[in-house]
Amino acid sequence: MKRYIKSSTSEDVLEQAINFASRFKGSQIDKANHVIIIPFDKGTTEEDLMEPGMLGAWFRDNGFDVEFSTGDMEYTTKPEWMNYRGWVQSKGHSAMLRNRTIGKFTW
Repeated sequence: MKRYIKSSTSEDVLEQAINFASRFKGSQIDKANHVIIIPFDKGTTEEDLMEPGMLGAWFRDNGFDVEFSTGDMEYTTKPEWMNYRGWVQSKGHSAMLRNRTIGKFTW
């Protein structure tokens, strides 16, 4: 596990980073604690992500602290939702993403 540290970020860059993260299944965005966690696709390595023009390098170049690990990540599918008439309220179930490269980006 390596850690890449640069500096603080602006609000525009933060919104762009959140848009990037929301495209990945199982990503967690916590603005209050200044953390974005992204589980990447199977077969993606840290070296691939830190190449110029890739997502990890973009986060590092735009002032995020970048940290990678490999492991399993649990996420909730379709968190709490209610049908349009309010009759049925459902909760998602938890699922696992196994053996993934997980990026933790802080600001």
